[in-house]
Amino acid sequence: MQKVVIIGGVAGGATTAAQLRRINPDIEITIYDKHRDVSFANCGLPYLISGEVKSRDHLIAYTKEKFVQKHIDVRTYHEVIDVDTTNNKVVVKNLTTNTVMEDVYDYLVVSPGAHPNQLAVFEGAKNVHSLHKLEDLDDIMHNLILDEVVHVLVVGTGFVSLEVLESLVLRGLKVSLVHRSTHIYSVIEKDYADELLIHLKERGVDVYLDAEVEKADGDVVTLSNGNTLNVDMIFTGVGISPSTGFLSDTNIELSERGHIPINEWCQTNVQNVFALGDAVESRYLHVDERVNVALAWPAHRMAYLIAQIIDGGGMVKSGDGRLAIADGRDATPVKGLLGAQIIRMFDFHIGSVGVSHKLINNLDMDVEVIEHSQRNMAGYMPESRKIHVKVYYEKSTGKILRAVSMGEDKVDKLIDTLAAVMKFGGTVYDLNDLEPAYAPSFSSPKSVVNMIGYKALGKR
Repeated sequence: MQKVVIIGGVAGGATTAAQLRRINPDIEITIYDKHRDVSFANCGLPYLISGEVKSRDHLIAYTKEKFVQKHIDVRTYHEVIDVDTTNNKVVVKNLTTNTVMEDVYDYLVVSPGAHPNQLAVFEGAKNVHSLHKLEDLDDIMHNLILDEVVHVLVVGTGFVSLEVLESLVLRGLKVSLVHRSTHIYSVIEKDYADELLIHLKERGVDVYLDAEVEKADGDVVTLSNGNTLNVDMIFTGVGISPSTGFLSDTNIELSERGHIPINEWCQTNVQNVFALGDAVESRYLHVDERVNVALAWPAHRMAYLIAQIIDGGGMVKSGDGRLAIADGRDATPVKGLLGAQIIRMFDFHIGSVGVSHKLINNLDMDVEVIEHSQRNMAGYMPESRKIHVKVYYEKSTGKILRAVSMGEDKVDKLIDTLAAVMKFGGTVYDLNDLEPAYAPSFSSPKSVVNMIGYKALGKR
């Protein structure tokens, strides 16, 4: 009987295990996870803080007991500290007993995730939190409820920081925000970020830009701009780093930033070692650049593929030298990612797809930009709202490289549509011919997507 060892749970490892067991009732599966909870809705954690998610139980996807019922061996509080790819074994530390053991595998799936970056200024400070796992959420809720928190300082403006900030405001708390530059939420363009900033201030958030925390003494926080704040709780969200330190002395290659490079079949440089999740480095679908996309969709997509490969006997080279699954099954590789993402900030939505706005300037292409604003449905409809979009594309071919949109409604629909066009090789010059569903309460006779196409054709 073949054995699969999976390092890490949640969207990557736990989903791989569940998919593999679904299609193969016999293969031996063991998950090692150094944390308490192996399968939960990581992206949903902030929404328990706001009260939108009514029960903590709703965030638990699979308990350890449910995995056991499916004959999947789950070892929580077990940290893999070394991997020997020559002998197909892992070295595991039991964090409860501090004992060390070895385990062998036929296939290894590496899904260690990432961990929040920590600021030295908060070392030893009380009531300082980050949010990356269910245990963190439990600590935050305990602090909020038992300590009767009124004022929270949020440090950083990344994806999770802003989601937590929104949830704290919706909870009725006073929130202050400090960010080290004047460009918040740096994954989007500065002009769009400035609109987001206005929206935050309208919701009563006190914002301190171009400032950092210099000192945290009890409930008093001193900023580099001289301001002092009395706060009951601090939340930090200053980026994440891949949790791959245990691989640094192994044969598994890491990038300069510590990510695990994988091919379109989710293989590492070692044939029987696969990787997925927040710790991996894949490729963009539409440009020849590497990218790390720490989102749930790629993890679930890759988990499905890895399960198919392992059940099919691994990867082999076909007669023409290309990789294929050993049993010949027709599974589609992950040919690349588009990094589609969206965030809600109260009534304000911002989404993007494609390469980062920072990378756009470094592409060796004749890049053109379309900017467009209009109502998201017929203007005479009382619920219509303005939606704004920028589309970057290669002028000679029309290939869409990046799109970013903001508004109060239908941003997700626009980003999803553009992502589908990009996925299947459509160009910006095709958009005027796209036929969306129309009624005055849903769209306009010439939708936002159509207008982007008309403008691009006009420029050409």
